[in-house]
Parts: sequence; C-alpha cells; structure tokens
Amino acid sequence: MTKKRSALSRLGLMELPIISSGVSKRVAAISVLKAIETGKLDAIEQHVHPELIQHNLGIASGRDALIAMVDAAMYSDVRIEIIRSIEDHEYVVVHNVVHMDGKAQAVMDVFRFAGGKIVEHWDNSETIQNAMSGGSMVCGPTEIEDHALTQSNLRQFARYLDVVLEDEISDDQLAFFDKDFVQHSPLKNDGIEEMIKFRRSSIEAKIWNGKRKAYMIIGEGNMIFFMSSGIVNEQEFAMFEIFRMKDELICERWVVGAPVLEPSDRKNDNSKF
Repeated sequence: MTKKRSALSRLGLMELPIISSGVSKRVAAISVLKAIETGKLDAIEQHVHPELIQHNLGIASGRDALIAMVDAAMYSDVRIEIIRSIEDHEYVVVHNVVHMDGKAQAVMDVFRFAGGKIVEHWDNSETIQNAMSGGSMVCGPTEIEDHALTQSNLRQFARYLDVVLEDEISDDQLAFFDKDFVQHSPLKNDGIEEMIKFRRSSIEAKIWNGKRKAYMIIGEGNMIFFMSSGIVNEQEFAMFEIFRMKDELICERWVVGAPVLEPSDRKNDNSKF
C-alpha cells in the first residue's frame, strides 16, 4: 500500500528553516504595489524581471504589461493600503486594500523571487464588505509574531489540511481551532462550528461540491497563507486565505475569494494558480 503523503510534503514544503529570509523581498514587493498608487515606475523596473510570469489572468505576462497597466490614466486616483505581509524563502504575500473610484477591494498578492527579481505573480481580489461577525474583512492583528515557531506552525497547519482536504465537514478538524476562532468573512460567523455549518449547507444546496485543490502554503511565524480552488456554482473559484496561529491552533482567518476568469476573457495563457 502506498503511504499517504502529508499536505506539506505534497506541496514540496516539508523541509523548511525555522526563520524565513530577511525583509528585502518584502520591501521590494510592497514597493512594486505602491508604484501602482504613485505611478512611479522605478520600483517595477528595478524589482520585476522582464519575463514576469503573470497569473492575474486580466493582465498579459511580462514587465512591460505591468508597466503599461500602472501607466494607464485609469489608475491615477488609486490608493494601496498595506495591511499585513508574509515572507517565506522566495515568496512574499501582501494582504492589501485597493481603493479606487470610491470602491475598495481586498487583495492578496503573492510574489515569487529568483535572482533578486520578482519572476512570478499571483493575486486574488474581492469587494470589501463587512464581516458577518462584525468588523471588516481585513481588520485584526497585522504583525508577525513567533518567528521561531514558523516550522512547527506549518506542520500543524498541514495536519489540518490532511483532514479538511479529505472531508471539508469532518468534526476532526475541530481539534485544530481555538475555541475563540475569529472569522473575517462576509459569509460566515465566528467559530469553527459555524464554518462547518456553512460548508455543509453549501454542499446540500449543491452550490459547492465539497472538494478543494491545494496549490501553495507560505508561512512566517504565526501567519500562514494558503491558496486553493474549488467549484462554486459550476465555476472554478479561487480561494486565497491567511490564517493566524496561536499555541498551534488556528485562531483567526482572512479570505479573498473570486471566480476564475473564463478562458475567452484571459489575457495570458497561464493558469490562475
């Protein structure tokens, strides 16, 4: 019988150092995002590789396409609010809010670095709404803590994924959550019981098939980013999530979810993931 591999092993993240690399990649990624606000292209020219692989399906690949987007007049009134960030090896995740034309979008951007340049980019965005349990989709702790626990938190989160990816409504997942688990979701109340209840009702209503595919785990200290997809209303749906850990339990969750663009609407041939 083939031995079942853990979530971390399947995603190629089993062996990780305790502390991530320095802050230079984080600063570079944030400076690229802020260039969208200022319209100054120096940061993009300095930090982005000319052959950037773009997973935002509404933008063509390559640095020139990103520069053209930033240089467009439609972005002259944009403001980028940085909320929290995670740096893990060659990856940086930036949770931010894009304010534009009187509207606000919650965004999670993921950047991959190689040779000191950003070579790949993923993102997901969702219109800001009030969280069902109060507050907002982005409020809450922003600072990374417990750097020395990066590896143990990643391993514990992988154990949770091994349970939930097998059965999204399994009561076995209760053991991985703090009793005061906080949700920053417009669709779900606080508490893991409420999240399981929501998942069960979505499956029963045939809105969701109860299955997800995992693509990426990125962690630093007490914060873990998870990228996955599922089928919602018969359409591929992207889920970018950040979880906060405390005492090896999941105590808080932020999420940005959005349908994946149909092939006819895409401006590059890369996948969303």
